Amino acid sequence: MGLLSIPAPALAGEKELSADTKDDDEKLCQQIGVNFWGASWHTQRPNRYNESGNWGLGVRCYTENPWFGNGEKSRSFAQIDAFRNSNWGIAVPISVGTEYEIMGIAGGDCQISAVGAVGLAFYESRVNRKNSIMIGPIPGISFGCRRVKFNVTAVPKVKVDKDLIVVAAVSMTFMLEDNSRSAKSSFLQVRLNKEKEEVLVHMIVPF
Repeated sequence: MGLLSIPAPALAGEKELSADTKDDDEKLCQQIGVNFWGASWHTQRPNRYNESGNWGLGVRCYTENPWFGNGEKSRSFAQIDAFRNSNWGIAVPISVGTEYEIMGIAGGDCQISAVGAVGLAFYESRVNRKNSIMIGPIPGISFGCRRVKFNVTAVPKVKVDKDLIVVAAVSMTFMLEDNSRSAKSSFLQVRLNKEKEEVLVHMIVPF
């Protein structure tokens, strides 16, 4: 009396894995983050800026980046926000950019990333009583652990007298479910391995 192990045929999960990852390649938004704005700091001192009440919300949409690195190290994003600015008015910026991981911490659970973006913003100043449209680069740095990211964004601004003012804005991003190819592939691969093990057990027959 013995046991014969018969290799299991290809499972439907393999086709599902291939089809799902292919569909994810075509998704424009693979992960969504919700931005929470709250504070800023200006290099021009002293000035009566509103630096502690920059409250607002925004949405960030991530997708894989085909130009810099791979999906694990580098991702592109687009985002739109609305918050109370430092001149007591409303700011509504729209930006696109790239986030690139430069260092992993705590076994990869936390990351420090460099951020480069360009933005277009509507800016209301209640101090000067005027509205304006701004466009320019938005460099920054991000520190994140799992689904939470803390962001520091620098916004350079040249005044009429040619003085350069840099505004550092602080925000937090809470990441929602990851629908990216790499995350879903990992989940499906675990399920696929489990299905293969179950089929192999059922294919063991006595002789």
